[in-house]
Amino acid sequence: MATTFKWTAPEAIATALSTELDALASAAFSALSAEIDNETGLYLYMNLELSLASFTPGAGSPYCAAYLVYCPDGTNYEKTPDGTSGDKPPDAIFPLEASVAQASRVVIVDIPIPPLKTKITLKNVSGAALAGTGNALKYRRHNEQGV
Repeated sequence: MATTFKWTAPEAIATALSTELDALASAAFSALSAEIDNETGLYLYMNLELSLASFTPGAGSPYCAAYLVYCPDGTNYEKTPDGTSGDKPPDAIFPLEASVAQASRVVIVDIPIPPLKTKITLKNVSGAALAGTGNALKYRRHNEQGV
């Protein structure tokens, strides 16, 4: 008999970053989130939701980029991205509407994640500092199941 693959219900939504994003300068990285332990839950995918309070991004193609920072040996985390040429590419890009002062909510779904401890950092590439309050990066993890 053939196996049909379906999603499982995602875990409850959790906040990875909040006050770390307040007034985050353009071209700056946030502090790292608290540890997200995927060594026991063994989720396959992560959905990210970036909620920004009203601010006016710069012209061009403004965005914010999320980076997942891994702990492959269970103790030591890899180098945290800092904008140097040796950085890895972002795991999610959140496009923002240029030069429009408004609150934004952007969702990126089905980011593959390994069975490791992880932290998240966000880089502001909007051309302006984020609002002083009311910003958050949230996540939900989920799996597939064979039925």
